[in-house]
This record gives sequence, structure tokens and C-alpha cells, in this order.
Amino acid sequence: MFDRLKYQLFEKRYFASKTAPEFVDPQPDYARRYRIRAMVFAVPAVLLCVGLETYFAPYWKAMSVCEQLPWDRAMLIASILIPLVVPLLELPSALRRFRTAQIPSPGERVARRTRVIRGTSARVSAGIAIAASLACIAIPFWGWYVLKSTPVFMPVVKCGEIPKD
Repeated sequence: MFDRLKYQLFEKRYFASKTAPEFVDPQPDYARRYRIRAMVFAVPAVLLCVGLETYFAPYWKAMSVCEQLPWDRAMLIASILIPLVVPLLELPSALRRFRTAQIPSPGERVARRTRVIRGTSARVSAGIAIAASLACIAIPFWGWYVLKSTPVFMPVVKCGEIPKD
């Protein structure tokens, strides 16, 4: 009896991993719409950033240091807030994958044929995504702690004044 039970456990563990993998097929028009949406949003965003920098560069160089401070502050604040986009996009999906222990989660649309991953490896992957999202949430707090002590944010004297020693 013990040998039979041992054989059944071995058989279940060994042959479960040798079964044919399961795949999720994309919906016919979703992949095309996904690519078009990526092009419509990503390409103009990159061009806008590069274009604004090249357009405004001569004006920024012509400004005095006092006039540049508000722009510098805005760019620094934007740079520490950008990591908040990652958890905004990734955290709901990671939590759903962790709950269902399946990648892609049931009902999730895919852009190409995707192999379904279940069990511990799916949970570990989702846990890593959750940890990365939490780290991205912590970055702005750390950035603000560092930036609030810099002279750009908390100047000792007003711009144009001579410090009194």
C-alpha cells in the first residue's frame, strides 16, 4: 500500500509537469488595436518631450538663474513623480494574478498567443511585480526627502539678494 501511494504521488508530480502546455489565443482585432493604441500614445509623447526640450532650450539658456528656478523645481518634481505611473498600470494586474495564481489572469486580453502559467511560479512573479510597484510608490517620498534639503527648493535667501553673514 505504501509503495502504491508513493507511486501515485510520484506519478502525479512527475507527469503533471509533462502535460501539454495550455495557451490563450488573442482576440482577432485586439492585437492590432493594441499596437495602434501604443503608436498613437507613445510616439507623440516621446516626440512632445523631445520637441519641447529643443524648442524651449534657447529660452532657458537666455534666462537668468532666478528665472530658471521655477522650471528646475517643476522638472525635479515631475522626475520624482514619474515612477508613480508603474504601480498605476501594474498593481491591479499583479494583484489579480496573485489572487488567481495564473498568468495571464482569467479573462485578460492578450496581444499574442500566450502560454498559461499556474501555481507557485505565477504567484512569485506577481509578488515580484507587487514588490516593484511598492518600491515605485516609495521613490517619490525618498525623492522629496532628498530634494527638500537642496537650495533649489529651500533657498536661504530670495533670488537676487545678497546673503547677510
